[in-house]
Amino acid sequence: MGSLEHLAGPECTGGALGVALVSQPPGIATPLHRHHNEAEAFYLLDGEITYVAGEETYELSAGWFMYLPRGLRSASGGTDRPASSHSLSRAVS
Repeated sequence: MGSLEHLAGPECTGGALGVALVSQPPGIATPLHRHHNEAEAFYLLDGEITYVAGEETYELSAGWFMYLPRGLRSASGGTDRPASSHSLSRAVS
């Protein structure tokens, strides 16, 4: 994975939400994983990525928004140019 800059964490949102800026260099991928305690969403600011969510594969470009419910397996694959996104996570009990 690339870099992750925390913009707002639980201490700023009463524990309800985390917000980060994610920068993904060319060719870098996030391996298949699952979030057991939080839902996640992201808005792709620039670049292009291949994203796997559950059983579906998406080719995403700037302007895409994706919501990932808690427990859904997901992964991203890099392309030949950098990508960045705003990532949101919300704890789910």
